[in-house]
Amino acid sequence: MRTFKWRHICILLTTIVFVFLGCSPEIRYKLLTTFFDGVPEPEEEKSIVVKDTVAQSIDSVVLSASTYLSPVQRMTFHPPYAEKQCTKCHDRNNFFRFVDDQPGLCLQCHEEMSHKRSFEHGPVVSGNCTSCHEPHKSQEHSLLVNTGQQLCLDCHSGVLVHSNPIHQNIGNKDCTACHNAHGGEGKFFVNSDGCTDCHKGLLDSFASLHGPVEMGLCNVCHTSHDTKKEKLLVRTGRDLCYSCHNEHWVATKTVHKNNEGKNCIGCHNPHGGGNKYLVHNTTEDCNTCHLDFKTDYTFMHGPVAGGHCGACHSGHNSERGNALKFEGKEVCYNCHNPTSLQKSKVHIENTAKNCTECHNPHGGEDRFILNMSE
Repeated sequence: MRTFKWRHICILLTTIVFVFLGCSPEIRYKLLTTFFDGVPEPEEEKSIVVKDTVAQSIDSVVLSASTYLSPVQRMTFHPPYAEKQCTKCHDRNNFFRFVDDQPGLCLQCHEEMSHKRSFEHGPVVSGNCTSCHEPHKSQEHSLLVNTGQQLCLDCHSGVLVHSNPIHQNIGNKDCTACHNAHGGEGKFFVNSDGCTDCHKGLLDSFASLHGPVEMGLCNVCHTSHDTKKEKLLVRTGRDLCYSCHNEHWVATKTVHKNNEGKNCIGCHNPHGGGNKYLVHNTTEDCNTCHLDFKTDYTFMHGPVAGGHCGACHSGHNSERGNALKFEGKEVCYNCHNPTSLQKSKVHIENTAKNCTECHNPHGGEDRFILNMSE
């Protein structure tokens, strides 16, 4: 009986020696894991360790290293796994089962993900973090199970996604460039700053911005491409503006008293403008109300010819007569040099007069746009 035991021990030792000397790393790994826990996988020995929390900051180091150690497989490791702190997720006293179910298990460290959004991605709602993230390691950033669009197309139909007109020109662009993978304030999880990725230069020319625009809350007025309404608006006409602005207060403003039935954007730019009331400053916009404005002068004042009513007028946010931006001569001196004007003999004799007593501020029949009736 004793001889039989020793014979089995010799066979086992011979097998172990054979495993270490003759087997490939893959076969050796499979055999050893049959008897032991915590055996490092073969590829770990030739991988560059990149913790998922710092992957972006050391990307350049990884690329540089791969130049000299090629071929090297870039690998991102979950910090507890990389630091061999298995018990952060596994219970050693319970056959190494998880210490908690998902998502509670993940939220032990990733507390920021506990924030509730108006709309949440299915895997987030169901707490199935590992449908998108690997628990130990991945070749992708953030421990993702796949790369680029393929991560999303594992669940979402590629035919439906690419047949959407909004997606027809996205090429190989990552879905997360426009969508938040965890959720958002709209049902399509569009990033609040994702709009300007396509709508470039929209805000560059404004001195004042509409509140929602300044805060990056495009979805206050627009839906995420899921409506047939013009401009993807969540409501139409003045109902859109009155969802934030007080209708009674707006109606009490003198300038609004005769605007029954008119749309707000007929006078106001919904994104921004050159003044705090975001009033359009072009002649074309002003003429929608000021129908009697004369435009057939032989000579036109520069701002009028250029369609820049806002050079002299403040767009109804002024208590001065004719909604002027400045009092008296100061309107003119805002562009014209008073020193040069006062050198003229005709001006020296009329220093007490207002410029508009002699000049028509809009235009005239001579190049000095004089009031010919005076």
